[in-house]
Amino acid sequence: MNRPLRLSLKLTIVLVLVLTVSAYAPAYAAPPAIVVNSLEDELNYDGKCNLREAIRSANNVSQPWPGCTQGQVGGNSITFSVSGDIKLTDTLPTITRNLEIKAYGQDVRISGQKQFRVMTVSTSITLAIGNLTISDGFTTGDGGGIFVSAGTLKVADSTFFNNVAEGDGGAIHTVGGQFWITDSTFYDNTADGQGGGISVGPSPFVTSKIEDSTFSDNHAHDDGGGMAILSGVIRMTNNTLAGNTAADLGGGIYNLGVLKSANNTFSNNRASDRGGGIWNLDALTIKSSTFSGNYAGNSGGGIYNHGNGVLRLMNTILANSPSGYDCFNSFGTIAVDIHNLIESSPTSNSCGSPMLTADPMLGPLADNGGPTMTHAIQPGSLALDAGHNGRCASNLVSNKDQRGEVRPIDGDGDQVATCDIGAFEYQGP
Repeated sequence: MNRPLRLSLKLTIVLVLVLTVSAYAPAYAAPPAIVVNSLEDELNYDGKCNLREAIRSANNVSQPWPGCTQGQVGGNSITFSVSGDIKLTDTLPTITRNLEIKAYGQDVRISGQKQFRVMTVSTSITLAIGNLTISDGFTTGDGGGIFVSAGTLKVADSTFFNNVAEGDGGAIHTVGGQFWITDSTFYDNTADGQGGGISVGPSPFVTSKIEDSTFSDNHAHDDGGGMAILSGVIRMTNNTLAGNTAADLGGGIYNLGVLKSANNTFSNNRASDRGGGIWNLDALTIKSSTFSGNYAGNSGGGIYNHGNGVLRLMNTILANSPSGYDCFNSFGTIAVDIHNLIESSPTSNSCGSPMLTADPMLGPLADNGGPTMTHAIQPGSLALDAGHNGRCASNLVSNKDQRGEVRPIDGDGDQVATCDIGAFEYQGP
């Protein structure tokens, strides 16, 4: 028998054995969820399982709380069979094993009663939450809603409001770890320090992500009304930051890390000093984004790029700042400046040489489709078909606008499809 035929027969036998074993092997079964069926917040022996008891069962797998399913060593999932308000009597137990807490199909609201932080995540632990509302958390330290220490936090389809930290991170504070936030809303959170919505403390050189989310009306008594990025790499796509305020720098974002922003809208954020939209002192890349109506008491209504700050600005609108110019560069570096519309720039300290300096003719911040609110470009705007198609096709933008609409579209009727400048792609009349 020749060698190719022998090899073919051997492969056939191996394949038959694999298929036979697979057919009779038991299917993998995920560990059963720990189901919360009570909105009470106390440890008792009533045969029911509330959230506090469920977390204890997930942490202490050898001793599940009576009424709760036994937790598993490798990680656990908590789900809910009830809807309503969980009013905490103390901070929930520190999460010490990998855990998912998801309330899909229910409406669950967890309140710290303006007295307690809601959740704490231990070192090297991953917590994923979904479809939860976390409100009225309070701490004299960092992270009024959630505090994460060198762990991983995943937030989806959730709302954080009215959480307060006397330190940093009104809603969330992470330090030394990584996070993903998607399809979530942060509003009316407050930090006496930095990061009214969230703050990102010293972190390893890993990439965290914020996608399809809204940060509105958050406040910091120091820097970063919407968020304070103190280190790490943050990738932001398809978000809206609106109405956030900082008593010092960075009404929307205060950035000391590596921030990569694409298809985002910054609207009516305010900083008492500099950087109404963003204050930057490190690496800032902005693609296909819209800044409108942001205010700085001193300079940089839209963006203030300072000192060691390196700004890369592409296909972006900066306009309608009532004070401080739309973009101000103070001893920073403008590394990339491609197809931007900057309505007002200082004679010196400008952010490069914008292609356009006109009124972009933006509509009000509104629901124009998609997961987050946007400023629509009006017919006749010079931003129509004025972008750079190569940058629209690049990473993070990927030929979509903030709403998920395809770009480029021929918006000016010249039979040539060219991207619009900004986060919104005009789809025609």
